[in-house]
Amino acid sequence: MIIEIIHGVIGKLDGVRMVSGSFGGYVVVLVPKDKVNAVRAVISNN
Repeated sequence: MIIEIIHGVIGKLDGVRMVSGSFGGYVVVLVPKDKVNAVRAVISNN
């Protein structure tokens, strides 16, 4: 699941939430500025 993948980049900062997962849904992520590019890359690759 994408939540665990993002946690792998930012750690367990608890800034990742799945919203409205009943039909596709979306993910809200609060990312430290120094991790933005890493999170973008991991999302693009998964």
